[in-house]
Amino acid sequence: MEAFKDIKVTIKEEKDNYGLFEISPLPRGYGNTLGNALRRILYSSLRGSGITGVNIKGVDHEYSTIDGVKENVLDIILNLKQVKFQTKMDDVFTCKLNVKGKKTVCAGDIEVTGDLEVVNGNFLHATQLVGGSLQRGNNLLYTINDGGQLFSQSNTISSSSSGIEGLTVSVTDAGADGNPAEVTITVSSDTEAVKTAIEKFITDYNSTQSLLDTLTANTTDEKGKVSAGMFASDWDVNQIASTLRNKAYGEIEGLDTTLTSLAKIGITTSGYDNSLTLDDSDLLDEYLENNLNDLKQLFTDETNGLATRLNTYLEQLTDEDDGTLSERQSTLAKQSSAIDTQIEDLERIVQANRQMLVNNFVSMESARSNINQQLQFLQKNLGV
Repeated sequence: MEAFKDIKVTIKEEKDNYGLFEISPLPRGYGNTLGNALRRILYSSLRGSGITGVNIKGVDHEYSTIDGVKENVLDIILNLKQVKFQTKMDDVFTCKLNVKGKKTVCAGDIEVTGDLEVVNGNFLHATQLVGGSLQRGNNLLYTINDGGQLFSQSNTISSSSSGIEGLTVSVTDAGADGNPAEVTITVSSDTEAVKTAIEKFITDYNSTQSLLDTLTANTTDEKGKVSAGMFASDWDVNQIASTLRNKAYGEIEGLDTTLTSLAKIGITTSGYDNSLTLDDSDLLDEYLENNLNDLKQLFTDETNGLATRLNTYLEQLTDEDDGTLSERQSTLAKQSSAIDTQIEDLERIVQANRQMLVNNFVSMESARSNINQQLQFLQKNLGV
């Protein structure tokens, strides 16, 4: 562009930690644009050291207060962000700050390690202790399966901090020399809980089949009276029961395991009521003990697992827009509305016929009254 010709960069002043440069001539407004770009580059490229995390004993979050400390935790953190460090190494350092009693806390009170040095040692004069203490907190540090280091702000490792469902570990040993103790914990699968979940699946499945059987069955009481279920003649509802049985008990294709059906873990089915039964508990226990991954794949494989098959089918049934049951409900609603319309039409016809009969009856009564009057007149005049 013509406007950017003959731009020169001139060094006006240069020191070890300071430089003054002049870039000109620039079109109007480009000084700020270029300056912001250079500032961002310098911020991301210049090396430096600073505090990236703070742990304070007895403090759970930044909005807490500390007994005996004038400032709240948020103010302390803001002060700490102004502390400047100097080091020639790229390592991560852990520093300590332990103070007690009435005292004005400065950056120089921070205990540093290695070649780390606090540059502005008199900083933090705004943090005042009028009593009590301000101490560095110790996090519980741990790793899982040789992964990255994790931490917990309490002495308890829970599922929320570790991501392992059902895990709770309380650590009480700090080591004989006061340093953190190294403890190896082996976590095994809770096979009993898995077996309980499978048994609950069977129970819930059978409850569903029992409900469908009740809705579609014909029953006879002690007097021989036959009563039909609500959906006794509904083919769609009867088909749901048999399809559920096929989805649950049929051979599953696409699994990367030889365990491809419930029959292989000791579960049988009845064609009479479509129910499932755990007949061979020992066979299931053997899979839980030696082939837990195969069992997991049978039930929870994201593409072809039993849970996926059943869930896909149930979504097809219950989808609000085009589900089988939704369409069935819509059809029944239309039929019900048509029946209501027919009832209203018949009520109008009945009412009209009733009114016509009433009118005819009134006419007949009037005619009979007139005949009686004429008869009385003739009898009176004829002397009958």
